[in-house]
Amino acid sequence: MNITYEKSLSRLVIAAVLLFGTNSADAGEWSGSASLYFWLPSIDGSGNLNVPPNDGSGEEPLPVDPSQVLDSLDLALMGSFEVRYDKYLFFTDIAYLDMSNTKSVNILNTSREVELGFEGWQSSYYGGYAVASSDELTVDIIAGLRYFSMEFEVEVDRDNIVKQRTRTFYEGLLDGIIGLKGQYNITEQWFIPYHADFGIGNSDLTYQLIGGVGYGGAWGDVELTYRHLAWHLRDDSILNTFSLSGFSIAYSYHF
Repeated sequence: MNITYEKSLSRLVIAAVLLFGTNSADAGEWSGSASLYFWLPSIDGSGNLNVPPNDGSGEEPLPVDPSQVLDSLDLALMGSFEVRYDKYLFFTDIAYLDMSNTKSVNILNTSREVELGFEGWQSSYYGGYAVASSDELTVDIIAGLRYFSMEFEVEVDRDNIVKQRTRTFYEGLLDGIIGLKGQYNITEQWFIPYHADFGIGNSDLTYQLIGGVGYGGAWGDVELTYRHLAWHLRDDSILNTFSLSGFSIAYSYHF
């Protein structure tokens, strides 16, 4: 038994040596980048937040469409981090969004004042492998997880009710994702970054599309992109579809 175990262990060591190499001169190099960006998305989707009445009122729920109310960004914290070794990479992207507004909208043929707040966390974690890397084009295959949580706080004026009690709606989504990312270099300074991924899990479908233009130098890169991030939710979710879309500007430092 011990001889068999030692042979198996030896084979594993040999395989590791062949895969990663024992000579540091032959090993790949580490590199990375850290980015801060500002994204100004608009909210779109289908489905309504069905706001129930105060306890015991006997009224029917009022359907509130968040995309009709939210149009201002109160706070945003966003960043990404990437590290590479040889052709392998790890990449993470995190965004926090806080939006709120008060607006009169038509609900069940009646104009009502709606006070709506939205708080969202998006975090994506990828592992990847560079399948193409030249002076002109880079292509990375990526796969990982995306977590998104959204919370709505809704207050609606009702007939014969001075103030409607605030209602909270929450949804947390975890999805597996796969896709491609990279850039096409137009010149030594100008380039076109791109990113596309999709996946499923707690949602029926989630996908993300990013594209734009960037300029790089010894001090880092600046990118102007358009980003669309969407979810198709399940029947028991608070909404049917939900998406965030808008322009983003980012600064990346390479190390």
